[in-house]
Amino acid sequence: MKKEKKRRENKRKEQKKTKSKKKKEEERGENKKEERKRKERERKERKRKVIKKQTEKEKTTNNK
Repeated sequence: MKKEKKRRENKRKEQKKTKSKKKKEEERGENKKEERKRKERERKERKRKVIKKQTEKEKTTNNK
């Protein structure tokens, strides 16, 4: 009786641990995805700025 009760408790504790581990891993994965998206947006924005500056320089050199 006591052994079975302990076994059940241990099983429950183990399930809680694995559940919380999975949850943390999912959160980390989501954070990584968001981070990648943010970096990609920033990279594209930088490219746009560079292209914009280049076109402005070309316009000024063509006008001279």
